[in-house]
Amino acid sequence: MNLLDYTEELTGLLDGRVGLFVDFDGTISHLAPTPDDAVISPGAADALRRLHGTVALVCVISGRGVSNLRAKVGVDGLVYVGNHGGERYEDGKLVAAPGMAEYEERIAGLMGALRRQVDSPGIVWENKRYSAAVHFRATEDPPGVRTALATAVSRVDEVDGLQVFWGKMILEIRAPNGVHKGDALRDLVREHRLDAAVFLGDDMTDLDAMKTLRDLREHNGL
Repeated sequence: MNLLDYTEELTGLLDGRVGLFVDFDGTISHLAPTPDDAVISPGAADALRRLHGTVALVCVISGRGVSNLRAKVGVDGLVYVGNHGGERYEDGKLVAAPGMAEYEERIAGLMGALRRQVDSPGIVWENKRYSAAVHFRATEDPPGVRTALATAVSRVDEVDGLQVFWGKMILEIRAPNGVHKGDALRDLVREHRLDAAVFLGDDMTDLDAMKTLRDLREHNGL
C-alpha cells in the first residue's frame, strides 16, 4: 500500500497552503537489515513528484544525514531535513542547526566506546556527523544485543552530555541541544506560512513531529 496515494486525496480536502512531511525509513521505504539496503517504495517517488508543485511544501524528514537522504529519495525540488532536524537542504543550500558542529567529536567518541563494549556480528555502526545510530536488526539475537548496548550505555563515560533514544532495533545518539523533528517542522510551517500540514511517520523519533503538529493545531489553528 502506498500511503502517499491517500495523502493526495487528503491534501485535496485541506484549504489554503498545505505542507506534507514524510519520514523515510519504514514510511516511504521498507525497513531493511542495513541502512544501505533501504530503497524508496515503488510509486512513492512518483507520488512525491506529483505532490511537489501541487501543495505548498513537500518535505522528507529523517534521522539520516541529508546527503544520504537526498540520494535515497532522488526527487529534486523537495525540502530535505536530516539528522532529526539537525540539518536542512532547501533551494540548493545545506544548513546545520545552531550548535550542532560542536558535538561531532563527542558523538564519534561515544560510538567508539560502545563498539569496544559490544561488537556483535550484524551490528551496523552509522556515524551521521550530527547524530549516530547503532542498528542491530541483522544480528542473530536482537533482544540480547539491545540489552548489551543498554548496559554499555549505562557504563561508559562518553555518554555524559549526549542523548540516547531507542527505536525499532536501533539506538540513536543525538546532541543534547534539544533539536528534533518537531522543531524543524515548526520552523518550516512558519517560514512557508502553511495553513495545514500532514505528517507521515512510523517510529518513536517521529513522535516529536506529531506532538508539534498537535500543539500547532491546538494553539495556532493549523
